[in-house]
Amino acid sequence: MREKTKRIITLLFAVMFAFCAMPFCAPAVFAAASAGTADALTKAVNKGGDVKLTKDITLSAQLVIPENATVSLDLNGKKLDRGLTDCVENGSVIYVSAGAKLTVTDSQDYNAGTITGGASVNGGGILNYGTLAFDGGTIKENKASDDSGCGGGIYNAAGATLYLHGGFIKDNKAAKGAGVYNADGGKLIIEQKKNVKKVGIKSVEKITNVTVTANEAVNLGHGIYNDSEMSLRDAPSIFSNGDHDIYTSKGKVIEIAGELTFTNKITVKTTGTNTVITSGYSLYSSKKPSTYFKSADSSSVLRMTSAENGEVMLRNDAASTTVEVYKNQKLVKSEEFTDPAAAWEKALTLAGDNELVKGVTAEDSVVEITLGTDWVSDKCLYTGEKKNIVIDLNGHCVRRSGKKQKDGGVFRIGERSKLTVNDSNPASKGYANHSGGVIADGNGDDCGGGIIIETSGQLFMTGGTIYNCVTDEHGGGIYARGEKTVVSLKDCAIDSCKTKNSGDDAHGGGIYVKNAISVTLENVTVKNCESEDKGGGMYLCDKPGIVRLKNTVFENNFSNDGGGAIFIDDLSSDKEFDFVAEDCTFKKNSTKDRGGAVYVNDNDESKSNNPTVFTDCVFEENESTKNGSAIEANDNGVVLCGGTITKNKTSAKGAVYVEDEYDITVSGLLVIKDNSGKSGNQNLVLEKESTKAYIYNAGLSEGSEIYISSSGGGTGYPGVKDVSKYQSKYFHAESGKLNFKKTGTKEAEMAVTASLFGEGSRTVIFILAGAALIITGAAVLFAKKRKGAANDDDEE
Repeated sequence: MREKTKRIITLLFAVMFAFCAMPFCAPAVFAAASAGTADALTKAVNKGGDVKLTKDITLSAQLVIPENATVSLDLNGKKLDRGLTDCVENGSVIYVSAGAKLTVTDSQDYNAGTITGGASVNGGGILNYGTLAFDGGTIKENKASDDSGCGGGIYNAAGATLYLHGGFIKDNKAAKGAGVYNADGGKLIIEQKKNVKKVGIKSVEKITNVTVTANEAVNLGHGIYNDSEMSLRDAPSIFSNGDHDIYTSKGKVIEIAGELTFTNKITVKTTGTNTVITSGYSLYSSKKPSTYFKSADSSSVLRMTSAENGEVMLRNDAASTTVEVYKNQKLVKSEEFTDPAAAWEKALTLAGDNELVKGVTAEDSVVEITLGTDWVSDKCLYTGEKKNIVIDLNGHCVRRSGKKQKDGGVFRIGERSKLTVNDSNPASKGYANHSGGVIADGNGDDCGGGIIIETSGQLFMTGGTIYNCVTDEHGGGIYARGEKTVVSLKDCAIDSCKTKNSGDDAHGGGIYVKNAISVTLENVTVKNCESEDKGGGMYLCDKPGIVRLKNTVFENNFSNDGGGAIFIDDLSSDKEFDFVAEDCTFKKNSTKDRGGAVYVNDNDESKSNNPTVFTDCVFEENESTKNGSAIEANDNGVVLCGGTITKNKTSAKGAVYVEDEYDITVSGLLVIKDNSGKSGNQNLVLEKESTKAYIYNAGLSEGSEIYISSSGGGTGYPGVKDVSKYQSKYFHAESGKLNFKKTGTKEAEMAVTASLFGEGSRTVIFILAGAALIITGAAVLFAKKRKGAANDDDEE
């Protein structure tokens, strides 16, 4: 019995070991079918499943997704091209049959895979009768017939469903719906998609949204033509499609199916009078409709249908001016007025209604006025104190009579108040040859012709133009006169504003700022402005705060006493002043004094440790009667980080003129040449009378070309410090030669002499031979250290 038991146990172990030794197979993973030819691609989609392109393919016939087939097509960075130039029947790149399901993806980065070259009666790129999910890749340069064709990129037929999850739809053409045409009975869903991608052993989640841009229709619906059900949520980018992005036909709406988070406003167009264009808007958004949408027609404005459960409406009776109150970004009250003046007074009352704004800060309670007509005001529009008011010019003009009078400005922002000026209709006819909204014709016999900002007041202006505003003292366009003010301008213009006919000082034709917290100009144009005294375009003095200019143009501005475009003055004891101009253009500005474009006028008592920085700026065709046709540097901290200074003209010396004992720092790819002035002193000039002025080299890039001289000529003048032999090739003497020599153990310098560069040893070399790139920050830090050291010396 014992032996039998042993045999059974032995047998069981043997079976167990045999079982354990058997190979276990994971469930089968079917790789995507590869397709590198049109025939292989057709066979693969007929079988269904996953298909991956391995080569660019040109189709001789449209690719048909059969009825009831389910296909996932990975473009894999390749091109699927129909190769047609003229529209023909069945000229689509892909045809999705009724009952079929197609998902288009692109496993390569940047949506490099393309569907292109389709030219059909409808649906040049994809003609969809089934269910189509476009998740990635690019549908571009397809077209439907010009006379009546629909859906250059995608045609979504009656009974079909289209999901737009990612990728690009661009540069397509059609009579209607150049990007996408959603036919009556079709369903269009625009939403983001979360994709999980394996990167090594990690799973990375990626969220995609579709982009529809640069499509062009002969008639309506440049981006999308909607004639049926359409839902929208998340963060699609639908912009820059002709004069409108989405056309929704009469009686059709855009269902808001979730939170909206996109930043590119969608331009909408419809037909009918006072047409509601959304459903579900207030369920997911408490923000005003102009946050996400704008009207394509100057005769229509965006409105909410009601304060509660409101939808977005395009109103055609735009003559009414609307006042809306937002509390914690939710619309709580709305009223309409035929008289803009009555609307303004109501807005002031509502902004001071303690019950209406109870429990919220001024920042969270906003009263917004949307103009429905032009407005000639008989008084300066004063916000009062501690108010938060938004005015949407909506393509209209707010102006004074132009008659000179006390308090003759257009707007005055009270203490601790905030005025936001927007323009939701920039394509409108506007005023005095300026399209869009305009603030005009203020004329004050005291400071401020356009907008006056009092102590702790704030101005935020996006869009619109301040035009033809005049004062006989400071600040023709904008006058920020109180302490702790904020000036923020974006995508707007200041044109033909002036200070003139004053017995007192009259600075800042366009803008005057004193004792501010910050001044910001981005994508702004300041042109044709004049100052009787200093700063034709802008004047900054005392404590102007943090100043940032980006992509801003100063053109054809004039001053009598220096700084045709900008005058920076009297910065004593201002430790907070910090000026940076980046990618700005200074062109055709002029002065009868110094600094055709810019005059930087610091003084010996200044305690500011921040330099005045110009990064990649262009100075061209500026003029001055005295020194410095582009820049007059009477300051110890001017930094030029790249840019070009050419074709400027002065009757005296230097496109860039450095006064007295001051110095200037240069870096990046910088060109200073071909300027006009007295012979031998035409470009970058150091004043001869002082032996303390220097050009400090903080690292120039390949291609730099700087012509230098001293105002008195002669030889032996120390000019450039901190330069390597390699870097010295970027400097050229206007007269004589440049000598490179060792000066002790700390610095290397170049001087204007009668000999070629010497072979002297280099003890301070910030840039190694052959390495010419240096970042702006290093130049700024370098200038700060020098300026701080100079200030320490002054204090001793």
